[in-house]
Amino acid sequence: MNTIASVHNEEHGKAGRPPNSQLLYCPLASAPGLDWLHFTERTGTPGAEWVAEFNQYTPALVPAQLGVNLLRSGHIDRGGELILEVRSNLPKAGETTPSVRLALSRFLLAIEAYYFYCKGEWESAVDSLNHARTSLIQAIAKEHFLFLLAMDCAELTLHRARVCRNQRCWSEMWRHVSIAEQMITGAVPLCEPLPGAPIYCSTICDFLMGLEPPLSAEEQVSVRGLINNDERRRHFDDFVRAMYRQPGFVIEYY
Repeated sequence: MNTIASVHNEEHGKAGRPPNSQLLYCPLASAPGLDWLHFTERTGTPGAEWVAEFNQYTPALVPAQLGVNLLRSGHIDRGGELILEVRSNLPKAGETTPSVRLALSRFLLAIEAYYFYCKGEWESAVDSLNHARTSLIQAIAKEHFLFLLAMDCAELTLHRARVCRNQRCWSEMWRHVSIAEQMITGAVPLCEPLPGAPIYCSTICDFLMGLEPPLSAEEQVSVRGLINNDERRRHFDDFVRAMYRQPGFVIEYY
């Protein structure tokens, strides 16, 4: 299969933003404008200083977003060229704080995975998703205030399931769906960046609900998909339903 643009449009056309192609977005924030960077700033001065440094380098990712737009319109080769060129523009080792470089890499790797997904290069897509998760966890291990990014572990796991779907590896697809479900219900941690320090959904929820000053009305709207158990479950179910209700797919259940 060369492209699966029709699948992308079915899954993400209404939202207009494919989850694994968003540069500065994670499931933490369901409303545009208040993303994980906003709440990372609210962790304290170190977090705010980190965000300021991170933002210095985000313009380097802009061509990748343009590439994603091309992918979504069916221009796979040109979109891929833009995306793959971005890596050379990211800061090199020693040029910035290691956790900033890791976080930037996490987002670019997820975008690269989307490109390989469009091309039907499943192994490359999986490798990029795995490396994105590794970069994410390493970033949190270096700077604990980045623990808000741990929510991305559930998202990346669901994207692994999407790849399995297109490979028609049904049992493996459902295994990843199950893992992601356990993450969002709190049965298992999102990740464990350091030994003995697991991060659960509840870890993030407790932080958000304990903020001083308390969450503003705008902030509450942004995170309701996370702090409300029913909303969080609904977002998960919507994603999974979109994943397996695709023309041409007859998914086996296990």
